[in-house]
Amino acid sequence: MAFGVGGRESRVFHGFESKTRGSFRQIDVACECWFTSRGETIPLALKFPDENGELVMVKSIQVDCAEKKYYCGIPAVEYTCRIVHRGRTQPVRLIFYLEECRWVMEIPEAGLSRSDD
Repeated sequence: MAFGVGGRESRVFHGFESKTRGSFRQIDVACECWFTSRGETIPLALKFPDENGELVMVKSIQVDCAEKKYYCGIPAVEYTCRIVHRGRTQPVRLIFYLEECRWVMEIPEAGLSRSDD
């Protein structure tokens, strides 16, 4: 199970990519989510590698808005969220690409740094 602890995470995140889109950095993430009876997804927790390559798990996610979008004809759901990471509340966007069943997180370029530790 890709979201589980132990073993497979190293293979799942082996091809980890970080891209820049405007003033946001985009990170591939593993997302634990709830699928409602109406087919909607609700993100519950995230796992992603930090700048040192260590896996970070975030369980505190507050979804403010969810919107269906098309990126170059590719269907996606974009979530405007706030997560608590290292004791700070951080605004992020989660994007779920429906056809690929893939999650990415967009964070402000200065976000999720270790400078406050």
